[in-house]
Amino acid sequence: MGLKVETETRRGGVEEIYVFDDEDEGGERPLVFRIRKRAKVVEYYPQGRFFPIDLITFEGFAQRPDELNEKGFFKTNALRSALSRKLKEGNVSELTISRSKPSNARRHKKGMRLVLSYADFQRLATQVRTMNTALQSDMRDMADGLFHDLLPRHFSRSSSSPRSRLTRLLASLDDTIIPEMSSQEIERLMDFSSRVVERRYVRADHKSRLISSAKLKIDDVALSQVIDEFEAMQAGNHNEAEWGRFLRRNLYLVESRYVHVFDRLNVITGTSREVDFGLVDTHGFLDIFEIKTPETRLLSASQDRGNYYWHSDATKAVTQAEKYLYNAEQRGLALEQDIRRELKTDAHVTRPRALLLIGHSKQLDSPEKREDFRVLRMSLKNIEIVLYDELLDRLKNQKSKGIL
Repeated sequence: MGLKVETETRRGGVEEIYVFDDEDEGGERPLVFRIRKRAKVVEYYPQGRFFPIDLITFEGFAQRPDELNEKGFFKTNALRSALSRKLKEGNVSELTISRSKPSNARRHKKGMRLVLSYADFQRLATQVRTMNTALQSDMRDMADGLFHDLLPRHFSRSSSSPRSRLTRLLASLDDTIIPEMSSQEIERLMDFSSRVVERRYVRADHKSRLISSAKLKIDDVALSQVIDEFEAMQAGNHNEAEWGRFLRRNLYLVESRYVHVFDRLNVITGTSREVDFGLVDTHGFLDIFEIKTPETRLLSASQDRGNYYWHSDATKAVTQAEKYLYNAEQRGLALEQDIRRELKTDAHVTRPRALLLIGHSKQLDSPEKREDFRVLRMSLKNIEIVLYDELLDRLKNQKSKGIL
């Protein structure tokens, strides 16, 4: 005895698929699928006994879904069982599985109208299949262990292969477990990731590619978060101290050439003058990072003899940075010793540079202002002026390129 499949085409190209016993002459021919290709809708009428609903509608499909076979049965019995149980539990009367709609549910008089996104349905199918495979593997291991304990000379001990355990592990990974992870579990996962990098490859080039790939993915997440926070701060009215704390946390992304950051570095002995940050680059040389706010005025309000000049606020900031550089270079050897003694880090104080973060390009609202600002900026020696929106653009460019 076998099941026979027949397809009939109706008006509008609608296909109806029937499945029946080929030896049962004159018996019923139950409709299993109605496929409306133009509308991309598949109506599925579940086969077998005890399924709680008579119809499942698949939206966005021009052919039979992969999870069902041509004779109208779920390819995995465990999926049918899991879905049936949840439909009964929720008193579901209508089920739609959609490629375009998010999962949602609505109550009505006859029960629940349930919509499952196809992505969620696929995730359910994958997890059920994985758990079913794991259960069968555990049952085999249990039987193998029992018979080995009873008759060790005749039955060998069996254990799941690393490959099967890896398959089960990867199949069980999805975003739903992330909120459930404790800090200890996250730390354990990070430790395991480090061992993957360390042990998976012997060749340096393979290991380097793996490290670079992992770093790019982590940096992409970090950059997205920093960009969002940066834009939120720009929309507010934050002072220098608040900007300083933000940049101190994220300077490794903002200026990736620096490997050490020192808070409030004193470069003038006997006074309370301190730069916002002392920076040590990858070659071990000290630079200075000074912070003003995006609202700090850049240029004078009016022209003098046809030119714009530094606003007094910008002049003070530039003069302050120049003094820091002068005193740092004058105290070179002593400052190196102070850093080594107090901060436990070596730094070379040789012609240091200053980065001055100040203002915003929206202040440069005319071609004349933009040109005069460019000339004034280029005239500075060993001081690099960076506008806040320029710094944000650097971050966005880093993210779009996928490199630092």
